[in-house]
Amino acid sequence: MNIAKDKWMKYKGTSGRAVLTLCGVYGVAYLFSLQPVNRIYYSVLNVLLAVGIYSMLQQTEQNLRKIEEKRDRKRRICYVAVISFLFALSMVMGYQLQNLGMTDCGVRGKGMILIRALCLSVAAFPFANLLLDGIDRLSARGEATMSGRYWKTDIVFAVTAVVIFLCLIPVGLAYYPIIMSYDFHRQVNEAYKGLEWFYPLQPIAHTWLIRLFLQIGTAIGSYEAGMACMAVFQMVLYALVMGYATSMIWRMTAKKWPVVVTTLFLALFPYNTVLVVCTTKDTLFTILFTLFFLLFLERNYFSNGKKKILMNILLVAEGCLMMQFRNNAVYAVAVFMLLLLILRPKKEKLGILILGICLVLGEAGMRNVIQTAIGTRLEAPKIEAYSVPIQQFARVAYYHGEELEVQDPELAALLEKYVPRDHCAAGRYHQGRGKCFGIYGEFQAVFERLATSGQTVSERVPGCFSGTDQRILVLG
Repeated sequence: MNIAKDKWMKYKGTSGRAVLTLCGVYGVAYLFSLQPVNRIYYSVLNVLLAVGIYSMLQQTEQNLRKIEEKRDRKRRICYVAVISFLFALSMVMGYQLQNLGMTDCGVRGKGMILIRALCLSVAAFPFANLLLDGIDRLSARGEATMSGRYWKTDIVFAVTAVVIFLCLIPVGLAYYPIIMSYDFHRQVNEAYKGLEWFYPLQPIAHTWLIRLFLQIGTAIGSYEAGMACMAVFQMVLYALVMGYATSMIWRMTAKKWPVVVTTLFLALFPYNTVLVVCTTKDTLFTILFTLFFLLFLERNYFSNGKKKILMNILLVAEGCLMMQFRNNAVYAVAVFMLLLLILRPKKEKLGILILGICLVLGEAGMRNVIQTAIGTRLEAPKIEAYSVPIQQFARVAYYHGEELEVQDPELAALLEKYVPRDHCAAGRYHQGRGKCFGIYGEFQAVFERLATSGQTVSERVPGCFSGTDQRILVLG
């Protein structure tokens, strides 16, 4: 009886790994299928890929069995699964953006993105497990004593913050006074005109901050100097928060090498340093979101009694402030809370749920208070709601403009007038979209024309979305 049961369990494990292997092969092959030269999708290399994935899954299963505590093993599997899925999701969406100029649209398109990311995460799972294994081994080489730890934490914070700020100075000088982002032209115009001109199209808190530094520039005698002060403000805030992050890593690991590596990355990685001196709202939102996460760690692992109550209040207040710097910040918070609900113990789930509700309600309340205090009553222009369909039109005009000229010359001429093909090339969708913002009335006629026929653009021009049925443009 035991022999038969062992055989069944062995067969079950083998068949399960085989199914997962097929999923992993599909995920990797899909990424290759998006490349101009596809060397694997219909290739014998798939066999070698399948053997490699199967072997890695088998080895990973054996490594996980070595974790004696069932709870620790389950937690490791959850962490590795989340890391693998997020990595796979970013790869799928990134490859689509790079090669197609956009991600798959509609409910079906987004569903397929999730399915493909799940498949690709199977191939990424063994590597994510190796990463956590390596971190555990490095952390297990020794434990620092608690004596003298807190004063060292202060030194780590101060030194890393100063080092990061000093490394940002050459970048700030190179881009003096500041890098003007894509939305800055609209915000600076509103800030210059006055509070009553603030549009909620961009975060009002961020526009107010721009106005504040414009006023500082007026007092100094130079708008450039005012914008340079804004860059310095973001540099200081970034350095302080990232110094706090490195000190948190020191407190949690008591290892020098993670502090050194983190400091070098935060101080020298070009993507970080360039964005710090940019006027985009994403800079401040990212810094404040990082601070929110650090405060969450402070509350959970280093607070007790009255300090924990204080940290709860501070966490909600900082989270509400953070959400003022992106109008869609609620989605980032929702994903963060969902991950916490999945990964944290059951006894903490109610508190996490309450925290999420407080953040959503607090953000809405704070936004209304800010708008009332500023006195703005303007609403965002309705044409912004058409941003996605306009990009779809631009894509149709670029890839299938000639076919459309034969099928519907009048509609083709209208698209060519407002979404010209030379503005719709890869990486230039926003130019075509921006041109459409000034012709709201006539662009509305395009929607009405399609709505009359009850068709989608994909029905008028078959295959215009690379074989996917994009129903997002149904207008009838």
